[in-house]
Amino acid sequence: MSTDQNLPDFDPGIPAEARIYDYWLGGQVNFAADREASDRITDIAPAVISSARSNRAYLRRVVRYLVGEAGIDQLIDLGSGLPTEENVHQVAHSINPDVRVVYSDYDPVCVSHARTLISAEKVAAIQADIRYPHQLLHHPEVRALIDFTRPVGILALSILHFVQDSDDPYEAIRQFRDVMCPGSHLAISHGTYDGFDPTEDRQIMIRGVFQQARSPLAMRPAHHIQEFFGNLEMINPGLVWIPQWKPSEDNDDPVALAPDATALWGGVGRKL
Repeated sequence: MSTDQNLPDFDPGIPAEARIYDYWLGGQVNFAADREASDRITDIAPAVISSARSNRAYLRRVVRYLVGEAGIDQLIDLGSGLPTEENVHQVAHSINPDVRVVYSDYDPVCVSHARTLISAEKVAAIQADIRYPHQLLHHPEVRALIDFTRPVGILALSILHFVQDSDDPYEAIRQFRDVMCPGSHLAISHGTYDGFDPTEDRQIMIRGVFQQARSPLAMRPAHHIQEFFGNLEMINPGLVWIPQWKPSEDNDDPVALAPDATALWGGVGRKL
């Protein structure tokens, strides 16, 4: 794992994955560089906007499961991005108002906006990098809200494909798994070239756009994504295309895409 643990400063001229994602979701906290990068990506892969929206619906289903069915009342959202409608704490508090939530992101714009917009009690937003778990695990605001001797839900949604193999994301997630007590859950969604298999030229073009951003893209196949869960027990239906993970009866995923066209695998594991 890299030893460079400096958190980035704000630079609106460098596209950032969280602000690109915000733009795809119809948000307002993005800059010209983010929109230009987004346009280049959607020219290459038009389904990416629908995929982002499908991932948001997956987040809602995961949180409802963790809080409503698994009884989790502590949540940590790694790489949480910019606040948008139906954030983790809003979905969680609609089921249990006592749920405690920590948002973390390494982008100072994300953290600043989260602190401005999130006024709920039992919610904190901190600047921390998923590659260096101790930044979050030893943060005073996290320690004030989260009791790691009790079950916790850790969300790593649409973030690990921005962590390069050279930064050893498997070791980072292992450290998060290690602090989880039995009954805790880990939820992941992760980008892949499985299923839609763009040509090598298009893959190079997509990587080239993100190469200009703070976090170049690191898509992985399903069997490598499964490795993030270690020996956790997978919650039914296991690692699947995100629209297939416990689809809700009220059809909260409005995206009309074939499941594999989302290019995102998702799953939840429970520590025994």
